[in-house]
Amino acid sequence: MERWGSTEAERTRSLPGDELVPDSDQQTHGITINAPPDDVWRWLVQMGQGRAGFYTHDRLERLFGAAIRNADEIHPEWQRVAVGDLVRTYRPMPRFEPLGWIVSAVDPRRTLVVHEPERGGVISSSWAFALEREGEGDRTRLLSRWRFRRRGAAHTAFKWLVFDPAHFIMETGVLHGLKTRAESSAATGRDQPPRSPGAALASSRPKEGPRSSL
Repeated sequence: MERWGSTEAERTRSLPGDELVPDSDQQTHGITINAPPDDVWRWLVQMGQGRAGFYTHDRLERLFGAAIRNADEIHPEWQRVAVGDLVRTYRPMPRFEPLGWIVSAVDPRRTLVVHEPERGGVISSSWAFALEREGEGDRTRLLSRWRFRRRGAAHTAFKWLVFDPAHFIMETGVLHGLKTRAESSAATGRDQPPRSPGAALASSRPKEGPRSSL
């Protein structure tokens, strides 16, 4: 699970955000997307609850109380994110706020790094996305790296047995969701899913004006 889709060189290289959690376990995953980095970035940057979701198993997320619904189109109003912003992962709960990820680095079309909010002055985990154009074509290599602070044998056992399997399912779902959406929009030239043939036909029919009472 720690190596899914990544090469040895990708797992051992440094990425932005590594310094946030220095004493950590690390997982690096990768996926190749048949779309240019510009297209992938537009889907990536709008992720979050109250935004485009995470393109993964939103029904399962809602089962656990998150108000997440995945978007299948680009939303211009969600295309900006800045250092210090909160990318929400759960519905607001004042007692436990902030719930989500704090943006720590943004390099449009190249890098997005977020981290868990500090608790007691300590950051326990970080998540970095790195986008690179592959070769001369319009393909993107997307790396996803998680770093988790080491917290003793009991926490390590819980992480391996419980957290890692669930996290792996969700994270690879995010990567596949990004790939599907970016490739679809790149292939069709659309920022929105195509309408059904029936809807297109209905919209092409001339609209009837008001009927005369004569």
